[in-house]
Amino acid sequence: MTSRRSLKDAIQADSELSNFVFGERVVQKIETEGLEQRAILSAIHRTTLQKRRYFDQAKIEEWASTEIKANGIRSPLWVRPLPGGGSGEYELIAGERRYRAAEFLGLPDVPIRVFPLDDKQALMASLVENMQRQDLSPLEETEGTLEALAMELDYSVEQVISLLYQMNNASKGMVNQNVLVSPEGQKVEMVFKFLGRLSWKSFVSSRLPLLKKPPEILDALREGKIEYTKAMEIAKVKNEQYQQTLLEHAISEGLSLSEIKQRVKTLQQPLRLETESLPLKQKIEDVLQRFRKAKVWDDPKKQRQVEKLLAQIESLMEK
Repeated sequence: MTSRRSLKDAIQADSELSNFVFGERVVQKIETEGLEQRAILSAIHRTTLQKRRYFDQAKIEEWASTEIKANGIRSPLWVRPLPGGGSGEYELIAGERRYRAAEFLGLPDVPIRVFPLDDKQALMASLVENMQRQDLSPLEETEGTLEALAMELDYSVEQVISLLYQMNNASKGMVNQNVLVSPEGQKVEMVFKFLGRLSWKSFVSSRLPLLKKPPEILDALREGKIEYTKAMEIAKVKNEQYQQTLLEHAISEGLSLSEIKQRVKTLQQPLRLETESLPLKQKIEDVLQRFRKAKVWDDPKKQRQVEKLLAQIESLMEK
């Protein structure tokens, strides 16, 4: 088993990489000033740079009660001086799970390691720490990596995705290969090398497709409402309405992964057989839900057909 790489290890491992990401002066400060100290918990502020969105609070509380309460927090939280804050105020870079555990236990202070980083450097450091701990879901890792590339290239995330697909096509000989040796292409290579996880090619093939999952599922993941493994199981349901209903039930009822898998298996049966087995009232509700999303409102011919059907239904109710 390989040991977890710290930020300092990453910096010392490759001077070219460290200077590319942090700059020589910051590297020297990290090596000399990133020493462990303690800080009042209330002086540490959460950050928008945090890429980890889903936290199982029940598991954190169990972990805090059994492990942290007995042994304390042994691995310091990564922080930087709070931008625009006062002396002794910090912004959390990595370690929110430990922060939440300390908050739950009401600990007055926690161990920290302070790094003098700007936004881009803080994001890189957070990604390195969380990736090495395997704290990020694939979606969180994907979006964090894209944001890091966007900062480095001064691109929008959409432009970064486009560049990655161009590079991928160029590597397959489908387009001109100049993009692979361009300054932008070299920066992409350097960022992925520094993060030390996937290559950019693997990232394109295995991570970018995640962004094409249904937006409702991605939003639930980003908002921390559901675990990644559960969300990806729900995404297997092709019928949009059934998928949305299952997502809502999984969140509101706290369904386990095995329960979700069983429901997905049921919903993946042929739609005709499933619909035939439903009570009439449920069939009507399902049809109405699908109808609200159907593209009939801008089609005059379809509107006239709907009006005729509604007239027939109204006639039935009057009899």
